[in-house]
Amino acid sequence: MTRQNPTGTAPNADQTPTADAFRWPSPHVQPETAPYWQASQHVLPYCDRCDRWFWAGQRICPACAEPLALRPTSGQGTVEAVTVVHRTHDRRWRDAVPYAVVAVRLKEGPRLIANVVGSPPEKIRIGTPVRVVLCATDDPHIRVPVFETT
Repeated sequence: MTRQNPTGTAPNADQTPTADAFRWPSPHVQPETAPYWQASQHVLPYCDRCDRWFWAGQRICPACAEPLALRPTSGQGTVEAVTVVHRTHDRRWRDAVPYAVVAVRLKEGPRLIANVVGSPPEKIRIGTPVRVVLCATDDPHIRVPVFETT
């Protein structure tokens, strides 16, 4: 049996990576971020009063002190930075290298850091349009956002 890696390909394979081919390591979930990680679609905190999006885990708007509500995002964004990881010391990822880690500016404004699936890592460039895909983790209640090229 060939081990699958986080980009969805067998090590050194020429196949296109997919989001569903790997069980991603579960993040350490805090009570205030649990609704973000457990959502069935990509969501972020939003302030209705200020019309602003925030990073997961914030509960109160820093500008107006109103409670924030989780809202679905479009999931659409653009790569603003990219790096390709060729070596890792974390055994959970050793069969995954090389893989791309990107900073993506979502259409709504916030920036997320995540992996890219669906394209070879060396093909990802600044300006590449992407969309969020939620992937299963080793915890059946938690899903992590990754990006696919569009």
